[in-house]
Amino acid sequence: MKPLTEQDIKKIALRYLRAYYRYRPFEGQVVSSLDMQGEGGIVADGYLSFQEQAGKSFLATFEATSYGTQEEVRFDTQYQQLRWDAAAFASINTAGLLLGKHILGFHVAAFYPFSYALIASAFCWVAIFFIFFIFFRKFQRYRSIYAVEQFKQYHANEQWIAIGDDVFPNLEDEYYKELRRQCVKNGFGLLIIDREEHSRVLVTPARQEVFKYRRKRLSFESLKDISRRMREVGEAPALKRFTGKLLNTRQLMQSVGRLLGLHRFPRPFIRQLGVCGLSVILAGVLLYLDWQHRPVHYVNERFYVRQMLKKSLTKKREALEFIVDVPPIPFDSVIPPSFELVAEQNEAIIDAFRNPESSIALITVSLKDRWVTYYDCSRFIQGLAGRYLIKDRLVADVEAAKARMLVLRKAGIPANALWQGCFEDENDGYLIFLDLIQTDSLEARRRMKVFNKRLQKNSITASLKVEQIFSAVKD
Repeated sequence: MKPLTEQDIKKIALRYLRAYYRYRPFEGQVVSSLDMQGEGGIVADGYLSFQEQAGKSFLATFEATSYGTQEEVRFDTQYQQLRWDAAAFASINTAGLLLGKHILGFHVAAFYPFSYALIASAFCWVAIFFIFFIFFRKFQRYRSIYAVEQFKQYHANEQWIAIGDDVFPNLEDEYYKELRRQCVKNGFGLLIIDREEHSRVLVTPARQEVFKYRRKRLSFESLKDISRRMREVGEAPALKRFTGKLLNTRQLMQSVGRLLGLHRFPRPFIRQLGVCGLSVILAGVLLYLDWQHRPVHYVNERFYVRQMLKKSLTKKREALEFIVDVPPIPFDSVIPPSFELVAEQNEAIIDAFRNPESSIALITVSLKDRWVTYYDCSRFIQGLAGRYLIKDRLVADVEAAKARMLVLRKAGIPANALWQGCFEDENDGYLIFLDLIQTDSLEARRRMKVFNKRLQKNSITASLKVEQIFSAVKD
């Protein structure tokens, strides 16, 4: 049997719809026609209109599809829409992750180079983008059907898609199932016509307005009437030849539709673009706030040591003594003290610090030769209040302090002792603290984590904590 053409399907579908609506209460005459064109180049294969008893105008249109034009009812994945949605989803989730870690107090840019934070954010964005792309690409939102999208461009009370039975020979076809799902979702009717010209309703149109009057109303005119008016006006010879083929514009538009897919009905991406822009701004602000928590750019100690050791293999050691050419002393100037006198004065100062008394503030110990250095309270009159210490323990005397510092320094942990008498009259003990006196609590906590690992590795018992120095050194 000869397959049905699109023109055959149009005539059969129009005949069926006239019979379908004949029991609908109406006034006046029923107007029906084929090949109607509306504003903006919208074409309806079939058109049926009448006046309801309530005084409202009723309009039904249909789209006919044969085997030769089956691309009109087969879905096409909209990858551009999918990519924009994935970009917006990835942007807002990346910004959300940055906001969450900022609220939790984990400041990436405070401990790592700013470029690392940018690379980590970009990697997170790409990972979320591909996760969305892979798991959501089969969603109905990204499956566009040309006939369905054309129906969404204008308002009609009821709209039908009429297809030949050879368009989907197997009703388990994925394309047929998607067409049926979208017809049900959007309230469109689905009509199938076999080669014996029998019509069968698969989906009936929704009686309630699905789009809530969001579509515009169009005025349709017959292509024959448009062609006749153009001939009456009188056209140029080239235009006359064009109007002679005006009735075939439907086939031309179908070919263009097959080539361009849904480019005639582009979807706006302004919302996705706005989400991406706001997310980028938010992410930039959060990374900048993280950067503000970075007090100092610290050199990598291991890298620095390796670099210095490498240089020590090729560089000569610096001389211990230097002979310099000094200008002669004028005859009327005061002669500087002799070297012997300066040495005696320095030796007296050193002897005083070798036997510490109550004026001692800070003690450090050399692991190599166990040389002890003392600094008195006057060195720290300014600048200690508000600083931070990594506290180890409080001991009673200098000897206990030196013993504890030697134990810690053998484990590779720099340790010092601070006499509490510089701050409090009633406290005469020595506070053992690790590393230097810190100006920033974040850096002090970071160093404390490093020292805790070293203590555990060397089986040294300690209870470290960060304390702030609130009192100033006494005069």
